[in-house]
Amino acid sequence: MLSRERVLRSLNHQEPDRVPMDLGGTGFTGIQVTAYDNLKKLLGITTPTRITNKRAQLVAVEEAVKERFRTDVDGFGLDPLARPPAAAGRPADADADEWGVRWLCGPTGEHISTDPPLAAVETAAEIEAYPWPDPGAPARYSGLAAKVQELKSKSQRAISVNLGCQIASQARTMRGFEQWCMDFLLDPALAEAIMRKLTSLNLVTAERALAAVGDQVDVVVVSDDLATQSGPMMSPAVYRKIIKPLQQELFGFIKARTTAKLFYHCCGAASFFLEDLLEAGIDILNPVQVSAGSMDPAELKKRYGGRVTFWGGVDTQHLLPYGRPQEVSDGVKRLIDVMAPGGGFILAPVHNVRPEVPPENLVALFDTAWEYGRK
Repeated sequence: MLSRERVLRSLNHQEPDRVPMDLGGTGFTGIQVTAYDNLKKLLGITTPTRITNKRAQLVAVEEAVKERFRTDVDGFGLDPLARPPAAAGRPADADADEWGVRWLCGPTGEHISTDPPLAAVETAAEIEAYPWPDPGAPARYSGLAAKVQELKSKSQRAISVNLGCQIASQARTMRGFEQWCMDFLLDPALAEAIMRKLTSLNLVTAERALAAVGDQVDVVVVSDDLATQSGPMMSPAVYRKIIKPLQQELFGFIKARTTAKLFYHCCGAASFFLEDLLEAGIDILNPVQVSAGSMDPAELKKRYGGRVTFWGGVDTQHLLPYGRPQEVSDGVKRLIDVMAPGGGFILAPVHNVRPEVPPENLVALFDTAWEYGRK
């Protein structure tokens, strides 16, 4: 099978000729620059590395690496939103992102938001008055069709487009984690107003992007972290009352404009929300953080395997950084045994590969999947 055919078959819950694989095909299946340069050195690849995400220190995975590992997905994301002009009487904050959020960043991709710009707002009027970025700027979408054609000219892989379109995660970043959590109990109307505003901006992004490439891509990527390592960030009842209706509106809007499958990224113990997310419209769950609570692959496959595609699953918290190559190989085989039957599985590392992962373990991962993952 061609790579695209292989991916689409698995996304449709049919078994392809072998398990599809991904490295660098989405913004959540990438690799940090130190790990990537170590890998290139092992593989004898000497071309310059291009960093595509400075905050997380992620790179553009080159064609030579994708061909060596026989991966099946290419992808691209939208350019950042246009930053609004500084409010009257206030200087522009050169250290803030397009949303007005500052970030503390480490040398190997660690990052955490700081100085949340909506921390002190108290009314819906203040929310509306905030200098929001412009999601409708034409320049943001003018080159999307060309990006798709460029990818199609290079390979026969499936193509993903990352819309971003966060609701809960963006609100949490702009409000501050502690205040965001308290809002659900102390001022749920304000919490909803912030996320409603973000949803309205995301709808513009989705409309413009999918008008350009909705019929040319195979996977549309969105993200919204709802869980921690051990459980949910908020009660399922709060999620269903405030967040889920907004996600359902956004996901339905997206799916009305493309036949592509909807890829949803949620780290941690995502199983607490999976039934609701399926009702809201997702087709794919990533990263399948198997080291988190209630994320046993066998249980996930048993309960949801016919309704969702699991994309990820190779543990980057313990196995890939600290296991030996043979242990990685054995872990990949066990994962394939559980997840591959009946399709609905794209093999990839859990989230982005960190710098402590030895390159030999990545070779073991993909070579094992290539050999063992065939029908």
